[in-house]
Parts: sequence; structure tokens; C-alpha cells
Amino acid sequence: MTVVVVCWREMLIHISILRWEIEMRLTKRQEEVVSALLKGRCNKDIARTLGVTEGTIKMTLHMMYERFGVSNRTQLAIMYTNYRGRVSPHLTLVHTQE
Repeated sequence: MTVVVVCWREMLIHISILRWEIEMRLTKRQEEVVSALLKGRCNKDIARTLGVTEGTIKMTLHMMYERFGVSNRTQLAIMYTNYRGRVSPHLTLVHTQE
């Protein structure tokens, strides 16, 4: 009986992970926007590169903020890099003197 309980728990964990994987999938355009965001590019530059308006980039970002429960581009970048299991080579730590 204990074995069955453990198997059910493992299956529920696996299902939760699969649901998270599905929720985290981005469209090609969203991937392009997040990739540019991780490189530190501003909305205007991202829009110019992708051939869309700055308003389109803002809407894309805001839809991703709502979808992933974050409130700004920094939180989105952190959440996305953590999800992907790696630290972006484009993110660097900057130490400031106070």
C-alpha cells in the first residue's frame, strides 16, 4: 500500500512539472523579446529589430508579466533564467560603491 502512495505522489509531482512546462512555453515572438530583454535592450531597440512598434513590445511584455505573475522586466528576466536552469551570459553583476 505504501508503494502505491509513493507512486501517486511521484505521478502528481510529474504532472505538476508538466503543467509548469506547458505554462512556461513562449511563442517565437515572446522568445525573441525575452532574448533581447536579457541582453539589456530597450523596448524601442527591440521593436526596431523585430520590425514592430514599440507599443507591440510593451503589450507583449505586459501580457508576459500577467501570465507569469511578475511586475517588471527585471522580475521577468530573473524568473525566466531561473526556469531555464541557467544564468544568462548577458546578465552580469555590477558592484557599486556607496
